[in-house]
Amino acid sequence: MTTQERIEIYHQKLEDRWRSFDAEKFVSADPVQIVHAMRDKGGDVADIELCALMTCMIAWGNRKMIIRNATKLMERAAWRPKQWILSGGFEMYDDSECVHRTLNYAGLKAVLRELASVYERYGSLNTYIKKEKLTTKELLTRLCEWTKAAKMGSPERGSACKRLNMMLRWMVRDGGVDLGLWNTDKVNSASLYAIMDTHVAQQANKMGLISHPKESWKAVEELTAIYRSWDSADPLRFDMVIMELNLEECL
Repeated sequence: MTTQERIEIYHQKLEDRWRSFDAEKFVSADPVQIVHAMRDKGGDVADIELCALMTCMIAWGNRKMIIRNATKLMERAAWRPKQWILSGGFEMYDDSECVHRTLNYAGLKAVLRELASVYERYGSLNTYIKKEKLTTKELLTRLCEWTKAAKMGSPERGSACKRLNMMLRWMVRDGGVDLGLWNTDKVNSASLYAIMDTHVAQQANKMGLISHPKESWKAVEELTAIYRSWDSADPLRFDMVIMELNLEECL
């Protein structure tokens, strides 16, 4: 069996899984539920995108802890994070207070101060993306720069940028799990990058989809190319099924 034939077998297995994918069940156990809650509470685009960004900043480790701490953040912002940031409401908390695991308020404040200047000028990241005519890769690079204090990594340093790529999927892709609020001719579902953590990297490597068993930007590019060859319009639908897949089910 050739490599291409093997990859096509996995493609069909993942397509089968996609046909039975339960978006509601996925959301109920995933941090994206916080972003859905923001939308359901009447948040505008600026509030929703800030909720997504702050949630993704703490999206590592135990999911229940992530959801609990993201909810606490939004409650402190009274579910209106744009006003919270522009008013400096976040400054009242002690720098040493824990936000989530190794991220404390000193790091969070540094990120929110960076974002405040963008929101003061543009009103939302949605407007910023359109006025600056950014590509998805350029937008990812800017997000990495603004969130440096939260140690989100960057493609230039070889990082997989899992959390920011996840946030981009939430905001750009439209359908079921994701909200589809950002969309331009350069930032769209077709231009998104694979979301890669340790589990996905190991899974994809054993399936022969990538050449590196560890998460890295090179591995992200490899997996993204495979996803795009399977579906050029909506490549990241495969992301959600591969994350939930047990390797034994696919080998």
